[in-house]
Amino acid sequence: MTSNQSFLKHLKEKTREKHDALGKLTFFNHLFNKKLTTTNYIYQLKSFAIIVSVLEHQMKTSSHRIIKNIMNNYQPRYPLIQKDLKFLDADHQPDHIVLVAKALEIANKILERSASCPISLLGYFYVIEGSKLGGRILRKHYAKCLELSTDGLTFFSDDEEQIFNDWALFGKIMSQSNLSDEEKQDIETASIAFFDDLYELYTLLSPEKTVETGYHVTSINPEAGNHPIPTNAQEIIASIRAADICWQKFPYYQKRYAERGIRFARSDSAWLAAMVHLPQDELNHQIKWLTGLLAARGMPSITMQFHLEILHEELTKDIPNKVSDYQKLYESAKILKNERIKLINNDTMEELDIEFKSSLGYAYDKSFHDAGLLIISSVVDEFNGYKNAISSLKNWMTDPDRFSDIWIKAVEQLFQKVQGCLQAHSK
Repeated sequence: MTSNQSFLKHLKEKTREKHDALGKLTFFNHLFNKKLTTTNYIYQLKSFAIIVSVLEHQMKTSSHRIIKNIMNNYQPRYPLIQKDLKFLDADHQPDHIVLVAKALEIANKILERSASCPISLLGYFYVIEGSKLGGRILRKHYAKCLELSTDGLTFFSDDEEQIFNDWALFGKIMSQSNLSDEEKQDIETASIAFFDDLYELYTLLSPEKTVETGYHVTSINPEAGNHPIPTNAQEIIASIRAADICWQKFPYYQKRYAERGIRFARSDSAWLAAMVHLPQDELNHQIKWLTGLLAARGMPSITMQFHLEILHEELTKDIPNKVSDYQKLYESAKILKNERIKLINNDTMEELDIEFKSSLGYAYDKSFHDAGLLIISSVVDEFNGYKNAISSLKNWMTDPDRFSDIWIKAVEQLFQKVQGCLQAHSK
């Protein structure tokens, strides 16, 4: 196998034929001849949103030494795709269903490689990072063909100095990483496989093909996978708005889960809206499953209760002819609320919350006003059978790298008090 220093050149030679074949496809022919439509450009961006978001997250969370080194100096490109799609108002446009399926297939391969052979992710990264070099040329064609200037083209940067600096840094890290022959082979295999998948993806993108369109969850959250959402655009918009309102109600969400969290909140909200056709008992079962899943990830059931209430309100307001279906969401919210108040009533919750805030003194942060209620709800959830509801929240809220000693002490005391209250109640 080639030396580390010339490994990127080796990859270029190994993938040259596939790269050239890609550029000869109808999609690019239409682009170069100014026949490509904005719709096809949006389809391309949406498919890359799925692939890039998954790849960047897997690499960002990888513990592999070389990948960590690369990501320390990496500026994510997924936000650039988001920015372009927002400018093009793509959220309200139907998706290319078969293309989404292909992008999800590629994303699943990335997930599989991340678990079984993390170093092979660099094969995908090589292709994506290398595409920036050609992207500066493609940008000019997109600008002429689609009559775009800067807005809508941020994914295809024209900052040549930055592009070449990034590529040089990637090459430097690779040359200094002492890759084994086996690791190089894994990267090479992955890069070739990715080019093969891109060939299939761009074949599907051919403007001459008749496409099946519809609304897919990946337009809301590229990492959401493949679950149902409403087919009605009004319901999707109302669902997203409900998630955003709930997000604002609980500052904890932003502090812990950041932008990736809001995307999952929105896709979950759309899934909930799509479930209203179910009988009440079955809907309750589905919501209880999701509530338990989220509680084990640090989101107590009180957040689901409020989300359901807000979702019911927003859907009813926008689509009044389906009030009876949306009422089911409110009934499910009442079940979650009643589960909690059977063990600890609202007055007691409020008293404990006030006590918690007072114990913090100057360390109390108004921007984190929901912390006490979340702690109380997590303890109640654990008593109600939601596994890991306490640990998933407590571990984060008592992290000394994140919080002060005063805060941690107050949080631990509140957990103890609530557990004491519930133990006394159960006797």
